[in-house]
Amino acid sequence: NESSDEFTITPDAGYKLTSLQLGGEEVQWEDNAGVLTYTVTTVTTDVSLVAAFTQYFTVSATAGTGGAITPGSSEVLINEDSDEFTITPEAGYKLTSLLLDGVEVQWEDNAGVLTYTVSAVAADASLVAGFTQYFTVTVNANDGGTVENEGANEVYINELFDIVITPDQGYTITSVTINAGDNVVGELTEDNGVYFMQLTDIAENKNVEVTFELANSISKTSAAKHRVYPTVTNGLVNVEGDYERIEIVSLTGNVVKQLKNDTGGQLELYDLSPGTYIVVIHSKSGRTLSKIIKK
Repeated sequence: NESSDEFTITPDAGYKLTSLQLGGEEVQWEDNAGVLTYTVTTVTTDVSLVAAFTQYFTVSATAGTGGAITPGSSEVLINEDSDEFTITPEAGYKLTSLLLDGVEVQWEDNAGVLTYTVSAVAADASLVAGFTQYFTVTVNANDGGTVENEGANEVYINELFDIVITPDQGYTITSVTINAGDNVVGELTEDNGVYFMQLTDIAENKNVEVTFELANSISKTSAAKHRVYPTVTNGLVNVEGDYERIEIVSLTGNVVKQLKNDTGGQLELYDLSPGTYIVVIHSKSGRTLSKIIKK
């Protein structure tokens, strides 16, 4: 009734003490900087002290550039335990890959908190998080047409981004600028009234502005200087001055013909029905509109 005795419990490598029973009752041991002990006091009869151990494995977690994962490592008991890892991307990065021993696994996204739970491991394992930098491409347009992906778009670094523009009937595209730079409307490709451009090698935030105007708004001419003649023709029209593309527009606002800058300054309009048309000339310096009559 007056003596005590201290027992030291030492797990083998790769094992943890998970149970300690005195006389069949669970008791709590002391952990002093990794030294596990239990002191038996005030016994009145013979008694047994039984220690039980459980094997564990280590899950080591690492993160690539652009984020962090916590905890950095965790000891998971075989078939009995689990541990949750939290993955935090840095600003401007997204988690794009999570590998458990080289096999892609799916993380949980709880209102922006990214987690993954490792459980029932049977060997040491590695958890590797990969991140990818992204930028924002913001697309804005005025009334007069539609642009796919209008608004803010998150685009991974060096990913391709398509700009697809469709003017409304009676409207034309007068300018496309990127980060307030030069008008690149002449770089658009066209297919059945739909215009295309692709941004490549994206390595910064970009702002794309698309401007539409009524195709027959003759008063809205630019400072660009072009000469169109003759204004009354059977089908052949000459254009003097540099240009990137030309649209032939009916007085109802319909674009009836489109021409690239490879016509050598001569427009063949023999296929047009007789009537009055607007020649819309697009160049780097702006837009010029001229009226012609097809006989």
